[in-house]
Amino acid sequence: MTLLKYPARMYNENDSLFSVVFIDLELATQGDSVNEAMSMAREALEGRLYCHVTDGEPIPMPSAGGAHIPEDNSDLITVTVDLDKIIDDLRADYEAK
Repeated sequence: MTLLKYPARMYNENDSLFSVVFIDLELATQGDSVNEAMSMAREALEGRLYCHVTDGEPIPMPSAGGAHIPEDNSDLITVTVDLDKIIDDLRADYEAK
């Protein structure tokens, strides 16, 4: 299992909207609750990394989360994905073709 931990900022836009913006990637998503925003962030990150692998591009490595200072109205979070799962999904998609 190869776990990658990407730092991101979570913004509480209002009581029913939470945005997640990744620090190392041009990638953002949102959800109606903290849990949904985290789930959407993980899904968005997996999709982005899947595309990098599919396109033969290098996978951007996460920076050290501790090096980032939260902004006003945001919390510094970490979104973890399993790179091996992404590669397994890619293999399964390739074999299905």
